[in-house]
Amino acid sequence: MANKLCFEAFSKILRDILRDRHKYSSDKPFGQKYNDPEYLKEREILTPKYELVHELNDVIMKMILGEVRTYYSCDNVSKASTKTGEEDILYPTKFLNNMRFPRIPNHDIHLKVGIPVMILTN
Repeated sequence: MANKLCFEAFSKILRDILRDRHKYSSDKPFGQKYNDPEYLKEREILTPKYELVHELNDVIMKMILGEVRTYYSCDNVSKASTKTGEEDILYPTKFLNNMRFPRIPNHDIHLKVGIPVMILTN
């Protein structure tokens, strides 16, 4: 378990970064409102379907001013065996890029400055 001071230092760094970015920066999670259950209950959004998550993300993305930047994952089929290129016919790149799965990131990610991003690792 990390020391409490590590989290406090990280919180201060994030507050410095987010300060005066836009008018809602005081409502950011590290703006000391994250430990108020009533504040969080008013803002939580639970969705029963995976498609609804993307619709909500699009609505929130439109609310934030700024230019959208799109980042793509690798977009080719691995040549793991010595076949004659049948992989390109069976699994076209366009088909693979349009597949959507729960708990797996999409092929493209749309981001704006000021949108929170959570990075998780094992």
